Amino acid sequence: MGKTHRFTVGQIVHVAARRFEGVFPTGSFEVLEQLPEVNGERQYKIKSRLEPFERMVGEGRLSSS
Repeated sequence: MGKTHRFTVGQIVHVAARRFEGVFPTGSFEVLEQLPEVNGERQYKIKSRLEPFERMVGEGRLSSS
C-alpha cells in the first residue's frame, strides 16, 4: 500500500522557496488536493490567495503553519 499524505485537504501550509525558481509568492497556501506520488514523493495541489491559479508541489517543500 502507498504512503499516507502528511497534509490534509483544507490545511494551510507554507512552501520552501527554491533558489533560481523565479517568482513564487511567500505566505500561506491552502491544500486543495492530495495527488499521487511522482518519483517517490507525494504531491499536492495548492493555492495562494495572492494568485488566480493553482500549483503542484512535492511534500518535501511543504511545512505546516
